[in-house]
Amino acid sequence: MEYFILEQDRRLGSMDGMITFSEQMKQGYELAKDEEFVYIDSPKALEYGCILEKPVLLVSEEVYQILNRHERGLAYKKVIVIDMARNGQVHYYFPKFTEVSCNEQESIKRNAEDTEKIDHFTVDEKLIEGLSMFKLNVYRKSYLVVRLDVAEGMLRTSLYGLNVRRILINGR
Repeated sequence: MEYFILEQDRRLGSMDGMITFSEQMKQGYELAKDEEFVYIDSPKALEYGCILEKPVLLVSEEVYQILNRHERGLAYKKVIVIDMARNGQVHYYFPKFTEVSCNEQESIKRNAEDTEKIDHFTVDEKLIEGLSMFKLNVYRKSYLVVRLDVAEGMLRTSLYGLNVRRILINGR
């Protein structure tokens, strides 16, 4: 089976530290309210991509619709990101993904200019059997991992700020 990580395009820049999330959201999906408001604190204009990764994984409505086509009834909570300096707001979804722990990972550095990226993961095959998507937990970082058919669905649309990266998953 082929798997891919869906992540925020690094060319957009990080919003880490600029978004104020409630403590309930940081502690996980179960503790978050059905509708949450988060606030942006940035002196400069920001570009909002279709995926925000830190500290909580949020996806745009377009991404959620594609994910929901592959996993009907994917539970979610609504998150409104409010940019007070620009009097604007952007709507995101906080989906409830099946979480899978990683047993081992391996970083690959392709050349001197490239940064290290984790490309090989080892997980319990029974945990991901039949899943079209899941959240892979590695130390303090989480990755949204999807099968090939879901990744193709993402690439067929004009999603802004999405990076799709192929990975290898070995079973145990």
